[in-house]
Amino acid sequence: MKHKAILFFGIVGAGKGTQVSLLQEYLNNQNQSSLYIYPGNEYREISTQDSCISKRVKDTMDAGNLLPDSLTDGLVVSLLMEKYTGNETLILDGYPRSLRQSETLADMAKFYDIEEMSVLFIDISEEEAVKRMMSRGRSDDNEEGIQKRIEVYNKQVHPSLSHLQKHMSLAVHTINGEQTVEEVHTDIKKALDLK
Repeated sequence: MKHKAILFFGIVGAGKGTQVSLLQEYLNNQNQSSLYIYPGNEYREISTQDSCISKRVKDTMDAGNLLPDSLTDGLVVSLLMEKYTGNETLILDGYPRSLRQSETLADMAKFYDIEEMSVLFIDISEEEAVKRMMSRGRSDDNEEGIQKRIEVYNKQVHPSLSHLQKHMSLAVHTINGEQTVEEVHTDIKKALDLK
């Protein structure tokens, strides 16, 4: 059996979370299980706790900065160790977000014998991203924080995708994220060759 992974890329507000949910629902209806790994959700959970790390995580996220690679790599590795059986389609969102994380992902793909890796790059304009994020109203969604996250994405996250392309065999599909939710979902299914 070929082990598969799907990576979602796109700036904040691109609708990745919505599309992941639709894809998981679709796979489930096809009797294919999936494992969704999204460090952002894990970090938001950590930030609500009363611990030394929670305040640091919250302050870093509120400022629109990335958390240290060692923390994020450790989080993803431990989630895989705990939850990945090898039978699921692995869905990663918000990881990798740096060159170092790309290297860790390449190592993990080799270790877990993941032969098929597809990248879905959901493309929206920065103006559209700001508009969507401001209407969402999450605590880390202020205009300054959003602009900072877009800047961080352009400087660090996008280059990590280029690094992956150079060092791994993967298919990169660019999806127009400014269509309706249903149209984006349809394009994702086409890109992944899902019937």
